[in-house]
Amino acid sequence: TKYFVEVLTNSGCFYFADIIVNVKKEVRFFVPNVFSPNDDGINDYVELNLGSDISKVRKFQIYDRWGEQLFSGSNIANSGNSIKTWNGKLRGKKMNPGVFLYFLELEMLDGSVEIFSGEITLVN
Repeated sequence: TKYFVEVLTNSGCFYFADIIVNVKKEVRFFVPNVFSPNDDGINDYVELNLGSDISKVRKFQIYDRWGEQLFSGSNIANSGNSIKTWNGKLRGKKMNPGVFLYFLELEMLDGSVEIFSGEITLVN
């Protein structure tokens, strides 16, 4: 938003100024940075937690360090509950511990789209 200010001094001089204000909205979500898919019932999945201002997950992808896609989910509605995604397996086999990259595309209630990325560590 651009704001304009016009000032008239006592001596009859005009001064003009403008300023552009950019407001960055805060998007509330949580992607764990560590999970342990060891079938103990605790942290066995990468679980997404989304704020109430998020309509849906348009895209969630996880890659290994060589760029191979390990998980992909899309058009997941925000039900208000945590969303279980990747279970740490590739083609049915457990992955070795390591650091993986994620890409997250969120659609907000107002229709705007926000994109995020980060790292997830798999431990046993």
